[in-house]
Amino acid sequence: MKILYLSYYFHPDITAAAFRSSDFVEFLEHQKIEHRVITTFPHKSDESIGTDDKPTYPLKRIRLKEMNNNKFLSYVLHYLSFIPKAFQIALKWRLRGWRPSIVFISSPPIFIGLLGLMLKWIFRCKLVLEVRDIWPESAVAAGQLNPKGRPYKIARFFEKTLYRKSNGIVCVGKYMKNYIAKYTDKEICIAYNGYKEIPSTKRIIESAGGAERENQQVSKKIRLAYAGNFGLVQGLECLIEAFAELIQVDTRYKWELHFFGTGVLENKLRNQVTVHKIDEHIVFRGAFPKQVLNEKLEEMDVLFLGLIKSEALENTIPSKLFDYLSFGKPILAALSGEGKEILALNRSNIVVDECTSTAIFHGLVKMEENFPKRIVFGKENKEILNQGFTREKNNAKIISYLSRILSDK
Repeated sequence: MKILYLSYYFHPDITAAAFRSSDFVEFLEHQKIEHRVITTFPHKSDESIGTDDKPTYPLKRIRLKEMNNNKFLSYVLHYLSFIPKAFQIALKWRLRGWRPSIVFISSPPIFIGLLGLMLKWIFRCKLVLEVRDIWPESAVAAGQLNPKGRPYKIARFFEKTLYRKSNGIVCVGKYMKNYIAKYTDKEICIAYNGYKEIPSTKRIIESAGGAERENQQVSKKIRLAYAGNFGLVQGLECLIEAFAELIQVDTRYKWELHFFGTGVLENKLRNQVTVHKIDEHIVFRGAFPKQVLNEKLEEMDVLFLGLIKSEALENTIPSKLFDYLSFGKPILAALSGEGKEILALNRSNIVVDECTSTAIFHGLVKMEENFPKRIVFGKENKEILNQGFTREKNNAKIISYLSRILSDK
């Protein structure tokens, strides 16, 4: 098996997609499967390529066209700029005699599918599409696309064509599989984003402070945290509205809200905090490499996860859900679909039905009820990961699936 892997996101970028892509390629390396990678320079963070980031396999990076504004056309041109350069790199490898047995493309954005179809033709090989998000439906949910407009209709046609033309499809959950199955009868592999533990001093050696927090009857402070992208669909504006209401009522605990990460809504969220005059209760901590972020999240008490109401978003599972589970802490979530089902496996978690400020507020109030017990039961979240949600198990499922595709002549 020889794999040409293409993704818009890769280490050292600090995104869930970059973590998944990098971990999968690392898994290929450990399994001694020949592979080459075409990806981008970091464009979702301020991280840069270090001198020690030289892989043992062929890896080519492409610098994407800068986005001039937040308009959809600028977004499209930004990602389309990857295609001609990536095709040129792959064509050079083909002319020099290298030929993969599988071209593996990771979406979104779905534009990478156009490149995948071209490479399937020049290499005369199998094409496997990894779908981490339903696109263009997720763009509609984020307000980036008009479902009645021509761009949406073109994207929908291409989406369905790509499902049919691919030799295999990998997706991240059973609801997503059911959606894709409407457009193809081929076997679809479910490989959850899962969790891969990053070594951390605080995880290897239980610190005195951590042990003290576990043994005490819980202090009078609850530190709530959100870690991830400050995007259009995470419900963060609703979270701040709910939190502003919470600190105005008579609560049993003193609450703090910590934001880790960055994104298009950061300035808007900061302004929202200022308008409510709650700066002393909410802290924007910035973006960190995953190992550092893990250590900081260990110090938190409750983790928040949200997705706005959308049929497309119900078909996916936020990858941070699995990261959150690994901390063994109570989770407050505003989401539906399979993610809700997974969190319901532990009584310490609270899942509200809607990603609205009212629903989140009631979730925060409920979190205070029997909070010492929630801290204890929160540890059971770690056990959920062993029910088929580790990244290693799911990467192995993908390799087994690829082998079946190659044997299907």
